[in-house]
Amino acid sequence: HLVLTPGGAGMVFADWDDARRAERYRVFKQIIGTDPEPMEVTGSITESEYTLTGLPSGATVQITVCGVNAAGLG
Repeated sequence: HLVLTPGGAGMVFADWDDARRAERYRVFKQIIGTDPEPMEVTGSITESEYTLTGLPSGATVQITVCGVNAAGLG
């Protein structure tokens, strides 16, 4: 359950439910029409929220959050 909230210019606040078995999370973004594939925006984080910055105004951006534990990327 990912909720995206616009912030100031070029900013989006991402907040998601804790994944039951996740020890940490990885956040990816893809600017549609510009990026050929999703790019990781942060290394592993332990909180279930992240603020993305430096996003282009007016662009469509796809955000993906994956849980990670000892078994690997979810």
